[in-house]
Amino acid sequence: MKKVFLSLLFIGSISVVNAQTKVGYVNIKDITKSMKEISDADSILKKTFESYKSDLLNLNSEFENDLKSFIKDSSTLSSTMKQFKKDALIKKKENVSSFEKVANEEIDKKRQELYYPILKRINKAVEDVAKEKGYDYIIDNSVIPFLYANDKNDLLNAIKKKLNLK
Repeated sequence: MKKVFLSLLFIGSISVVNAQTKVGYVNIKDITKSMKEISDADSILKKTFESYKSDLLNLNSEFENDLKSFIKDSSTLSSTMKQFKKDALIKKKENVSSFEKVANEEIDKKRQELYYPILKRINKAVEDVAKEKGYDYIIDNSVIPFLYANDKNDLLNAIKKKLNLK
């Protein structure tokens, strides 16, 4: 209900500002679904994620094994050896956490590297179509759902054509 209200408020405010304003819409998700570049980027990102996930699972497994070993052997260890092993476990856990943080940063960096050029290309196509057809605003109706919109203002096919998509 909140989205509907916000959509009506947005459309209403545009109408009040200028009765001659031309507003078009497109569902960006429909565009991205038909782009091979997106599926290629998804595949590369998934492989990157799986690689880091595998390494992280191995590091966690090593830590868990060391922890189990420490718990099992702790009653037979001297206090100095216990402290040494505790410190080693803490260091290993910190390394796991550090690796996880770096992996997340690298995945985010890869995501940006892969998707930014594609999204930039989509935005350029939207802008070009808007200028060619005399639109003042283009709304992504995958984000702001409409109760009603005249099909003549749907720019999906024009933008797909500009991007050489089927």
